This record gives sequence, structure tokens and C-alpha cells, in this order.
Amino acid sequence: MIFKSLLQPLSFVCLLNLSLYAAPPTINSTSLKTLNAFGVDADFLTNRANTDALGSVQQTFDKLLQHYDANGVFIPTIKNMLLQANVPIEFLFLAMAESRFSARAYSVKRAVGIWQFMPKTAKMLGLKVNTLVDERRDPIKSTQAAITYFKMLYKQTHQWYLVAMAYNYGLRRVLEAIQVAGTDNINVLLDEGKKYLPLETRHYIRSILSLAIAFNNLDTEGNKAYLLNRGRAKH
Repeated sequence: MIFKSLLQPLSFVCLLNLSLYAAPPTINSTSLKTLNAFGVDADFLTNRANTDALGSVQQTFDKLLQHYDANGVFIPTIKNMLLQANVPIEFLFLAMAESRFSARAYSVKRAVGIWQFMPKTAKMLGLKVNTLVDERRDPIKSTQAAITYFKMLYKQTHQWYLVAMAYNYGLRRVLEAIQVAGTDNINVLLDEGKKYLPLETRHYIRSILSLAIAFNNLDTEGNKAYLLNRGRAKH
């Protein structure tokens, strides 16, 4: 695995296991627009496992906002960098799933920073990682490296949702899963019976999409917790 996903801080696996108790998800034009940013169509929301994931995120949204506020200072900068690079701004929520936007985040497998780079991958992308300097903790340099990698993955997969999957599981393994499945359709790849992708990756992509939908709905509804203003307030 090229990258180590740090799901534990937000306990997404636990959240998704609460699906039987989740409130019905909000499905509206903003939700569909958010999915489209990843190259995912409305059929995604006809799948029970997918809507359960969204319902679980919505049910625990107040706690997620607390996590956001604790480390949201870098969000406006990350958003602007993604926009300038023509990468969907919804990839903000990949960083949230990885690290809660914490530059200090560290995993047991030595993944570090907002984007949870492993040392080998960080060096491949031009970041300095040695006993004196670890640029994985630099929010600007590490975000630029992440953008570079997103674009590399997109050239190979041609779908943003596949980029997110490959970020977690590795490009080669995702391409192999597509070959076995005979399609790159997200609902087929996430099939709980066939298990073309491991459980962690299935949870991972559902978590990112669900977070993006929930926070974008918050933005659209004009809530006082408008996500970019919350980030700027930390400056």
C-alpha cells in the first residue's frame, strides 16, 4: 500500500457499523452535485450500504464539526490550492478522513501529516524526509505533493473516485480490481458480496463521499457553521 489511511481519529469504521441506527440521508441537488465532482452519478444513492454510510455521518455530524474546528486552520489554503490545480475541492474531505487536517497526525505505519504520506511516497513526490526535516508536516508543501499525486493517478484512472480509491489501496491493486470486476462502475466495485476491494477501501471511499455531501449541504443551507468561514476564523 502506497499510502496509509488514518481512519481511526474519526472512527469511520465504527460510524459505518452504526448504519442500522442512522437517520435517513439527505438527498438533494447539492448531494448530487457533490457526487458528480467525483465522477459518481445518482445511482450511488440507490445502494443501501452507500446511503447507510451517509446517514451515519449525518447522525454524528455535530461531533464531526468539533473535529473540524480543532484542526480546520488549513482548510481555506487547501481549498484554494485544489481550485487552482483543477482538482475537485471535495478532495478536502480525503484529508479530513486521513488526518482531521492535523499536520501532527502520525500513524503506526509511519504515515505523517495532513495527507498521511508514507516516507517512500513523500520522497517520490519531492518532499524532504530525514532526521532534520520532514516536509510531510508542512501543510503547503504536502498539499502540493498530494495534488501532484492526484493528477498522476487521474491520468491513469480517468475518474476522481478511482483516484481516492487508489490513494488508499494503491493504483495497481485498484486497476486489478477493475479488471476482475470487468468494469470501473463504483457500485460494482463496492459490491459487498463480491468484495473486489478490501473492507477498508470500501469504507474509505464511502466516508469521503459522505463527508463531502454532509459538509457541502451545510454550506448550501447557509448554516452559521459555514465551513470556509470556520476555517478562516482560526487565522
